[in-house]
Amino acid sequence: MPKTIAHKPSSLAMNTDRAFIDCLRHQGVLSRAAIASQTGISKPTISESAQRLLTRQVIVECNKKDTKSSKRPSVLYEINKQRGASLAIVLDDVSIQLKLSDLQGNECQSRHLTYSEGRTSAEYTKDLLTAIKGIMINTTPPLLSIGLSVADPIHPKDGSVVRMPNSPFPVAQDIHFIQQLEDAFHCSVVIDNDVNWATLFEREITQLDNFIYVFLGRGIGCGLFFERKLIRGHNGMAGEIGYVTLKNGKHLLESCYQGTTINNALLKPGNIDRQLIEEITEAIRLTCQITHPETLILGGPIAVDPANYFAIAAQLNIALPNISIQLSQAPDNASLAGAAIGAHQLALLSLGLIDEDNNIAQLGFYRLYEHNTVAKLD
Repeated sequence: MPKTIAHKPSSLAMNTDRAFIDCLRHQGVLSRAAIASQTGISKPTISESAQRLLTRQVIVECNKKDTKSSKRPSVLYEINKQRGASLAIVLDDVSIQLKLSDLQGNECQSRHLTYSEGRTSAEYTKDLLTAIKGIMINTTPPLLSIGLSVADPIHPKDGSVVRMPNSPFPVAQDIHFIQQLEDAFHCSVVIDNDVNWATLFEREITQLDNFIYVFLGRGIGCGLFFERKLIRGHNGMAGEIGYVTLKNGKHLLESCYQGTTINNALLKPGNIDRQLIEEITEAIRLTCQITHPETLILGGPIAVDPANYFAIAAQLNIALPNISIQLSQAPDNASLAGAAIGAHQLALLSLGLIDEDNNIAQLGFYRLYEHNTVAKLD
């Protein structure tokens, strides 16, 4: 059975190996001397680390050598991209996006598949497993981890999909994603909702400490990032601004944010309904009134269209004059980019190459698959 295994630093060797890997993660290719210089760890200790990591096939020697640092060419090392792969998946009711990455974090391939509405949970699960098998067909490295993004709230304590009315993705509430993926692919899995993944991506790119990310698409969601931490709430419902009560006494998701109104905004660029703009602005204003973010970031398919973005931003600038309003760094695929970062971190964790406490504190619910722990650093 899969188990949650904590990888905590317990030796100088473990810390040295993690420092070695961290240098390669950020700079790609380095010599032992360069790593020793950057980490402040002695050259003999770094050399011992290189041998351990070579034995475990986590790093490889490059074909080229460093001829600049000394008269004697130095061996260069890089992360072994064939040691394992990570897979990011973004799910909504009618599409599946997949992004496969190597152990360095580089994209290997990606796919975007579309489906009909109204599938049963069994049909949806079958399509999901088929899509994953399809992208893995020609992949040599073993799959170490999956980062799953779901267009519904995820409970942070058990990874289940939270049931809620007017959900844009109701079939997800009947699927046990963690168990399905572990059983089928025998790897570690991390799960969170799409807006949280997008928020973590925006944090990675902007390095903002206090901001709100708002997703505008077939559903509406909000990621709350304050004091360098993503806020999920005790049940994963923090930031669900679709359930903010508006002046008309209705929630945004049960008011005009549904049916033909939202479809027109998605299908006809620049054709966003005035009432929809006003209600989106009201929900965001109420959220900002009690959280006071420094910056508000807009993303999602509605915000991608320049006419829509500027119309909404104009209203928000009036309602929130002291808050900086920005367009997402990746309005089309921030959730996929965030899930890819999370999946890569989980792959490194499953090999014991990063510190669980210090490196992945922002991830949502995850479980490490037991068989991966054989590669743990000792």
